[in-house]
Amino acid sequence: MLIEGRVRISRQYHAFDVVGKFTFQKKLGFLEKGGAVDGMMAAIEGLLLYASAIGQIPEAHPFLLGNPFLPYLIPVSLSPPITSTRN
Repeated sequence: MLIEGRVRISRQYHAFDVVGKFTFQKKLGFLEKGGAVDGMMAAIEGLLLYASAIGQIPEAHPFLLGNPFLPYLIPVSLSPPITSTRN
């Protein structure tokens, strides 16, 4: 079971590197590091958690991340630029 889980995770890392190669012409570095890079997996997990909650109560979105005043209230970008691309 443990080896099967490791293979599944390494496939995910490989998929991220392939998508990065197609999108940015550079690998994102998941396989080289052997783990998540720059908190990307945590960011995706957080976004999926938010999307699952908003999927159940879509009326709440305009008051949360859909709030037009959010950039003024929290000036920091919610999606940091990708800095982990490798040559």
